Amino acid sequence: MNNSAQWWTPQKPCPTSKYNKVCHCITVCWFDVSFEKKISRTGIFQVYLRIQHKHRRDSTNVFNVSATVSVPENRIEETSNANEGERKQDEAEAAIVSSETTTAQYHPRNNNSNWTTVNQQGWINICIGTVAIEQRNSVVRTRMWKHSNGWVRDISLDYAFLVEVER
Repeated sequence: MNNSAQWWTPQKPCPTSKYNKVCHCITVCWFDVSFEKKISRTGIFQVYLRIQHKHRRDSTNVFNVSATVSVPENRIEETSNANEGERKQDEAEAAIVSSETTTAQYHPRNNNSNWTTVNQQGWINICIGTVAIEQRNSVVRTRMWKHSNGWVRDISLDYAFLVEVER
């Protein structure tokens, strides 16, 4: 994504945002934005993306949304210092051993079951789908993109979140 001020404001102040700032799309013809979060517990979760789309009632665009769960490989690297006679174990850079993706679409003018209005400021939660976190410290990557023709304007991306369905 081009972070040019002409197209995006990466950290626009927003008092109605959970974190008081959002990633704001001014006007673009395509985009691809993602959030990553390490999850420290296992279970079944619904994955959501919180956005504000000011012109959704006039929009003819269809947006893709996805959630990918990546399971890192647990590796330990041993190093030793012969001069001091000590051994040390460190977690190595984790390689991804498996991943699973859930994909959906967001149709702005079609109030279907995968998104709901949150409040009067126009924030909506897009339900991407259900994911199974089977290993602690898995990484969930939430993504929203549109790579086709048609201009998009005034979309603010606040954050992604998970709601536990069952353990």
